Amino acid sequence: MSTSGTGTRSPGSGTRSPAGEGQIPTRKPSKMTANPIAKKVLERPEILEKDKVWMTKGEWASLLQPHEFECLREGQMGMRNGSKNVQFVPGSVPGGAFCCKGCGLECFAVRDFLPKATAYEGYPCFVKSIPGNVDKRLIHKNNNYTLHCERCDSFLGALRIDGFGKDGGVQNLCVTASFSLVLKVLDTAKEDQLIRVSSQAVVDKNALSPRQRMPVSPSMKRISSSASLRKIGSSGSSRNLGSVGSPRDSLAKRSTNDGIGGLGSPRDQVTKRNTLDSNNASSKADKKGLFSPRRKPK
Repeated sequence: MSTSGTGTRSPGSGTRSPAGEGQIPTRKPSKMTANPIAKKVLERPEILEKDKVWMTKGEWASLLQPHEFECLREGQMGMRNGSKNVQFVPGSVPGGAFCCKGCGLECFAVRDFLPKATAYEGYPCFVKSIPGNVDKRLIHKNNNYTLHCERCDSFLGALRIDGFGKDGGVQNLCVTASFSLVLKVLDTAKEDQLIRVSSQAVVDKNALSPRQRMPVSPSMKRISSSASLRKIGSSGSSRNLGSVGSPRDSLAKRSTNDGIGGLGSPRDQVTKRNTLDSNNASSKADKKGLFSPRRKPK
């Protein structure tokens, strides 16, 4: 292939490209739709709340160490006595909280740390968690509870029964994983304020109805106003919804369409049905001539 002037002819094209540039033209990216299964894994769910931390498995693996990834994202307890938190002494700091390594949420208070149970179990143990920051999930196979971070859904440990308390109730023991928590030193006043604010948030959340607690995505919004339903009913659709009323009104309309009439007691409905059946039977008998006057013989 011959060249002329300062330009060169690129292979497979009829135009000249300036000297010094690449000979092969760049290829445009193809417009391919993503696999729906991969889309669920790689995209943030719509129903997830805004304050939740969500990342893909690859992003978690790039941010965490291998032993931290096994505990936080794969649900393993880790090596016994392998964490620095096992050697923690409660009086060494004025106050603080043990936070999730994934998102930094305060999950356990320093005042609830149990050194004797920690030495026996080999994992950091606590009497209880900070209210509202740890999610307890039931495992139906062995009827045990697992502890997860409320913000990033990371695995924190397990909940075990540790005998009975002073009030006669069951006393639980929170056994956390080796590499799921990190210590955050705070003042005593800040620690008290943290527990107080978390407890009040739980009370406010419990005061809401289940429908108000559930996050609603844009695609899951439902039609709630009766005016919009009237517009749908007044359109040229085969199913006319009309105005929305109480369930009693809708049942009355349905019974009216069935020929029963309005609502009443079950005895009245049975009486009306029997009346309709007798009327239908008499009309059929009249057609057959059963109740017609006796004809005179010819």
